[in-house]
Amino acid sequence: MPYQMKTFDNSPDLLDNILQNIAGQSDRDLAEKLICRFREARLPIKVKCHEYGTPWAWYRLSLFNAENVEVVIISTKTGYGKSAAPGLHLQIRITNMTTFEKLDALTPHIRNQILGGRDCCFCLCGCKGSDYVFAYQGQNYVKCKNIGCNFRLKDIGEDDVESVMMIVDWEAIK
Repeated sequence: MPYQMKTFDNSPDLLDNILQNIAGQSDRDLAEKLICRFREARLPIKVKCHEYGTPWAWYRLSLFNAENVEVVIISTKTGYGKSAAPGLHLQIRITNMTTFEKLDALTPHIRNQILGGRDCCFCLCGCKGSDYVFAYQGQNYVKCKNIGCNFRLKDIGEDDVESVMMIVDWEAIK
């Protein structure tokens, strides 16, 4: 069977169904908070189902800012469906340079994941010169603009939720 993908309207029933399939109440609560924040701000949410019509189907929710730039990605599986690990698979795209200036406001866990995120070193398309370069506590960091400074946040605890929501506010809600 060939790979299939289907885009859906983000009806409340569909989003509720997707939320119910996220393992772990705290992960489900965070995903619901993110969806509600974007809905309240009337920002676009797009839902795609990968491997549509198969028992191994999985969803990807893309939450956009007013400029139609993808800010948050919530997946029910990682690696384009290769991993069936339970829990929330969350990616946040940081494109606003002022967000990097506010890292001290975040929990150490979230801040360390951003600082420890992959530096720009693997692009073959010559993105040098368009990198996001910022300094934090005297150390320079270079993040790739071509991948939109896309950070995968893992093991988000209850104390990290407010930090995630702050980043969303800085990047999307403004």
